[in-house]
Amino acid sequence: MEEKDFTTELTVQEKNAKEIEQMVEEHEKYKLKWYKLNDEDIRNRTALQERMLDKSLELKSLYMEEKNQCDTDKGIRLLELKAILDENWKKKYTDSTADWVIKQEFKQRETDISIHKLQGELLFQKASAIERYVNLIKLYMKKDFTS
Repeated sequence: MEEKDFTTELTVQEKNAKEIEQMVEEHEKYKLKWYKLNDEDIRNRTALQERMLDKSLELKSLYMEEKNQCDTDKGIRLLELKAILDENWKKKYTDSTADWVIKQEFKQRETDISIHKLQGELLFQKASAIERYVNLIKLYMKKDFTS
């Protein structure tokens, strides 16, 4: 069996964070140009908006998939805990203690899953602003400042 070197592999969250960081940096570069954008910049910025919106949707979908799987795994774990008996054949965990154990066991996983949702929301907000910027630039380009 082949061993993997996990120290060099990026997690899904890290890969997404890197991709998002690159898109946000590109977005910020266009913002710095402000009225100095040319037609090609406007097309590229609009393409960036599409990529950002696509990634946002991908992250939201990933969040929902992982959340559903986590909820399923938590339900299975709850059944496992409730089935555990002590030496007197009594249930080892009450409903509330089983819930507490599950909350502790799944805490980090739920945090990791929520990162996808937050990343998607960040990208959506940034992408939503692009259209306003582009429209302002187009208006500025059409305006005659000679009078």
